Amino acid sequence: MATNHGKKGYWKLCTYAMQVIRDNSNFNYFVKLDDDGRLVDRFFDKCCHIWESIHDPRKICLNFRVDSREGKRVWTNFVPQKKYFNGIPVYRSQWVDMDFFVPFQFFSTLGYEIPKPPDQRWRNPLISSGTGKYISNRLHKMGYSLYLTEQTLVIHDEHDSKMNPRERSKNPLITKPITNPTYGDRIDG
Repeated sequence: MATNHGKKGYWKLCTYAMQVIRDNSNFNYFVKLDDDGRLVDRFFDKCCHIWESIHDPRKICLNFRVDSREGKRVWTNFVPQKKYFNGIPVYRSQWVDMDFFVPFQFFSTLGYEIPKPPDQRWRNPLISSGTGKYISNRLHKMGYSLYLTEQTLVIHDEHDSKMNPRERSKNPLITKPITNPTYGDRIDG
């Protein structure tokens, strides 16, 4: 998709991507990244190690961008819970940011599509696309576990937002500083 549909059409982009994924499903894990983030060293190794360490049969998503929403309720009204798996702290957050690490099951569970948000959503120019909210609520209601890393694995600095410029100028989503550069590393190498 060459056209930038902005936040009102973000659901179209996500549905298109999911349909491409459905037709090319030869993978174990999928990483969704915004184009304005920088990855930490060994990003993919860290994501895989953290994911594989989480012993929860209902896990379906790992968010890896940690910002001012860390430990807060977002979209599902669930109070995040800090958990430790093999000594690695993560939050069971029950919300999906749009930077995530997921198994193929994530897409099939969502039926490979995101519905169009209702037109009345756009009465408030400060709100987001609604895609993360939709995914979060749907998976949470289905009993899946959604996690957030304790340390950010992608760096997102302050800059002009194309998706939600008015809201992001007031409340930027800047990642928290990295305080543990070895977070998520495998102990065995």
